[in-house]
Amino acid sequence: MTDYSNSVIGVTGAAGNLGRTVLGDLQQRGAKKIVAITRDPAKLHDLSGIDVRAGDFANPAGLDKAFAGVERLLVISTGEVGIP
Repeated sequence: MTDYSNSVIGVTGAAGNLGRTVLGDLQQRGAKKIVAITRDPAKLHDLSGIDVRAGDFANPAGLDKAFAGVERLLVISTGEVGIP
């Protein structure tokens, strides 16, 4: 298995069930630089040791800031259809 412990790993959809599971798994595997990207950062107020950022695919202008510095990205799809 590849060691990504020093990479900056981003996870979109981080506030959902799968996203939270992935974040916990990354921490357990020793990832030190995790960026949780969600439309509503307040939903992740309980996380520690993770950089929580706002990001919404319906607002592409804000994605540069959300993804800044991320070296590896896991995109978790949303349950919404037809993003404008």
